[in-house]
Amino acid sequence: MACLTALWLLAPRGIPAWDRALLDLFAQIRSPLLDRAMGSLTWLGSLWLLLPASLLLGLLAHRRRPRAWLPAASLGLAIGIGYLAKSLIQRPRPDLHPALDGLATHASFPSLHSAQALAFGIALGLLLQRSWVLAAAAVLGLAVGVSRLYLQVHFPSDVLAGALLGGLTALVLDRLWHPAAAQTTRTEQDDGIQIR
Repeated sequence: MACLTALWLLAPRGIPAWDRALLDLFAQIRSPLLDRAMGSLTWLGSLWLLLPASLLLGLLAHRRRPRAWLPAASLGLAIGIGYLAKSLIQRPRPDLHPALDGLATHASFPSLHSAQALAFGIALGLLLQRSWVLAAAAVLGLAVGVSRLYLQVHFPSDVLAGALLGGLTALVLDRLWHPAAAQTTRTEQDDGIQIR
């Protein structure tokens, strides 16, 4: 509910000048090569790719690591909050320049591609406890967000809100999962001290 309230408060009314300026900039740098590259890059934030990947990870690794479900849980929560925000806020898609992606049909705010990419990537980095995975997740989220702007299917504020939603969802769920792991580690350490 806190995330949804924050999204409601962050939702721009009208088109802020910086939203317009960035979309104008992306429209000016269009080229056939970039059209193809950005059209492919945007799929890295697609639910069709990330949902099967997160479910497969959970199924394959949950016996060794119960937290292997963190990416799937983060993705699911980010999607749920994102769709609820879309239905409540109902911000129309940008129409300043022709869109290059015909798949965008529902409301614009927040960007679910950005939310999904960061929810999955950051959760994976936290699960694996590898800083390079977290860095790669940030780069992936940025790249997916840029692709959504280039394709003219989101405003920059949509992408920013989606990125915050995805990242915070992963961090909060990891924190909720973490106390149990921390308690187990402390108990094992205490047992070790008592044995000595």
